Amino acid sequence: MSTYDSNTDLLLGNNLMVFISGATVTPLAFAQDCKLSITAASIDTTNKMSGKFKASMPGQISWNITSSMLVTKVSGDTSFDTLLGIQLTGGTVSIVIGIPDASFALTGSGMYTGVAHITSLDIDAKDNAICTSSVTFEGSGALTHVVGS
Repeated sequence: MSTYDSNTDLLLGNNLMVFISGATVTPLAFAQDCKLSITAASIDTTNKMSGKFKASMPGQISWNITSSMLVTKVSGDTSFDTLLGIQLTGGTVSIVIGIPDASFALTGSGMYTGVAHITSLDIDAKDNAICTSSVTFEGSGALTHVVGS
């Protein structure tokens, strides 16, 4: 029987971050959360031999990444303005979701990578609060899991 240690066996949410990979790999500036969603479509195979029950088989797989961030005024970071520029030009980005080291460099282990485009970008400005933004990246093609380095 294997042993279980919640102090070392679990992944803390504050360790997982979204990065945009270009000339350099930079994290989404001041991110507060991120979520990777993977969905498999179902292909209906129900027929007269299925009886009262529907039948299906797995179809195409899609993925997306969402994140919320504090809005920064610093230029050069992967901020709201940078993401808006990418979205308005209809560009795609190489995206990585992974665990950085103390200097925010990716270690190459336990990462997910793929190409995506921005389908949604919002900014929220509430009274007496720091502005926040949210972004949704829709994957185009495969999402690759990088194991070990």
